[in-house]
Amino acid sequence: MVSDLDLAQVEKYATALFERLKNHPALLDPDISYRPGKPEFQVVPDKARMERLGISTTALGMELRTLVEGATPAVFREGGREYDIRVRLREDQRNLREGYATTYVPNVNFSLVKLSDVARPVETVGPADIRRQDRARYISVSADVKPRGGGMGAAMADITKWLTTGDLKLPEGMKFVFVGQAENFKELTSSMATAALLGVLFIFFVLASLYESPVTPLTIMLVLPLAACGAFIALF
Repeated sequence: MVSDLDLAQVEKYATALFERLKNHPALLDPDISYRPGKPEFQVVPDKARMERLGISTTALGMELRTLVEGATPAVFREGGREYDIRVRLREDQRNLREGYATTYVPNVNFSLVKLSDVARPVETVGPADIRRQDRARYISVSADVKPRGGGMGAAMADITKWLTTGDLKLPEGMKFVFVGQAENFKELTSSMATAALLGVLFIFFVLASLYESPVTPLTIMLVLPLAACGAFIALF
């Protein structure tokens, strides 16, 4: 999972990682959570012009929202029931892209100002959905482990190398974390290493108490590396 405050940067590196994982020998069927959205028409306000003409960003946003979505300033009561009164433009007038040049917004003196004088139109594509964690945008890249591949550990090591020191090194402020089975595998590896270390220490303490000397148990336990090699060969 790649995360950052800048969605464009997250999309860039997550997509590059996704393309790289398609050819990884240890992984199968990679997928990415990011999906391109539908075309959007955005109105970007010019703060300097808005201040000169007496229009606030909040007032501009509320006015455009009222024109398109509408507002319910009152209710209509009849027969003991209440019905919302929604005020908005007619259906054939709600296309802000087509009516941009003829749209007006009020200023603090309730004078109408052309929208094109205080904002500029931007044609763009918005995301299909917005995913956040810890107040940052994130994109998940997932894949299955190939049965006869290099294993999850090899894939995680390669991904860590790519994103920390390789050609896909993330810029400052952007981070990545392993989630799901990869996170569990990482925790399992750490727990196994801790358990092995504690086991060796406990065996040493037991032998030291039996022989009443730390030297003899240390000599005996020097064969542990050879025993471990034999165990791994047997498991293989």
